[in-house]
Amino acid sequence: MTATSAAEEAEQTLRRARRGPLWSPGPDTRVIPPGELPLTGLIPHRPPFLLVDAINVVDLVQGAIAGERTLAVDDPVFAGHFPDHPVYPGVLIVEALAQLLAALGALSAGQGPRLAVATSVRAVFLRPARPGDTLILMGRRLGGAGGFVQRGVGQALIDGEVCAAVIMEAAHVD
Repeated sequence: MTATSAAEEAEQTLRRARRGPLWSPGPDTRVIPPGELPLTGLIPHRPPFLLVDAINVVDLVQGAIAGERTLAVDDPVFAGHFPDHPVYPGVLIVEALAQLLAALGALSAGQGPRLAVATSVRAVFLRPARPGDTLILMGRRLGGAGGFVQRGVGQALIDGEVCAAVIMEAAHVD
């Protein structure tokens, strides 16, 4: 795939991600019971910077994953962003999606932490995330699973409405 066609695919995917969920469960989709698949075995992040509470669904055939993040009312980030109008920072939503996509990369490879985000190609924010919201995080690999650089799309939804979407690239770190 050329750089131009990869960029075009990413832009088309981002346009679709603005309208609704990135993917639908299929016959190979596996629902993950709470606590069965801890992120700490897949990515190097730890609290307080582990921004995905749980992985809920994985489909390695589709190259897709879903999880969640509940934004606690007492999360310290809301004290400063912004005191009278608290909004969860978009950069932390992007980080949560990067962590989810890194977990997908580790699961696809059948081993632990392997990917680090190299760049966020493009991100859109469509509505604010506020204290008490639960972000449904979705991620999908773009292109094949091989190669040094992987491309993916991540999406955060609140009550079924798209909050944010981002195209990312990650590189192997081992």
